Amino acid sequence: MTGQTFTGVLEFEAKGKAWKVSHESPAFANVIPQIDGLLVVPTDLGGGLRGGDSWTQSVKVCNGAQVTWKPPSCTLVHADVAGRPTKLEQSVFVGKGCRLDYLSKAFVPCAGAFLEQNLRIELESGCDALILDWWTLGRLASGESGQFLQVKNLSEVYFDKRLIWKESWDMKGGDVQKGLAVLAGNGMWMNILSCGDASHSRAQALTRRLEAQGGWASSGELTAGLRLTRLFSSEWIDF
Repeated sequence: MTGQTFTGVLEFEAKGKAWKVSHESPAFANVIPQIDGLLVVPTDLGGGLRGGDSWTQSVKVCNGAQVTWKPPSCTLVHADVAGRPTKLEQSVFVGKGCRLDYLSKAFVPCAGAFLEQNLRIELESGCDALILDWWTLGRLASGESGQFLQVKNLSEVYFDKRLIWKESWDMKGGDVQKGLAVLAGNGMWMNILSCGDASHSRAQALTRRLEAQGGWASSGELTAGLRLTRLFSSEWIDF
């Protein structure tokens, strides 16, 4: 974010109608009470991160809390002359009887960037959760695709403390430029995880909106009540 290495730490916890935010400056979150729960707007990272920076984020929703987590913008990840990675650590917990719409925006790897993300999701049966994990191959609107150095990801989903789904991949920009088969020419993709009937309906509505903008999707059930939808697009789409 600046000429110095940036370490951002943001922890948010909601219990019923109460909440707590712990942070290390400049990381922060604005919490706005609404009729249907809390709207949480975390730090705007639109100015970007660079190699050597790190961002650690924890979101916990307990005791019947109702939360919408909505960052204001996507985040550019810039290259570091020393080739150091930008490290992202995200954890999400949603308890029984709680709702969380985790409307994460994309981290966008720019030319020469090295990005590492670990994402851990823990859900309890009886929760209502919609969680987005959004990726792009670069600044697509500027014609930049697959020019990053490397992007690594580890995602884990736990349901009632059992590991239900795990995905790990390591993508190099040169591989993308040669044509990575799994992307089939698409420049962005999104994992949409939904738990509970209400969240499935919201996931379907979001999927229809994104498909109307040129995307296509596939969906499957991970376990009873827990569904994963993947959406792909060759063009930049937003919601």
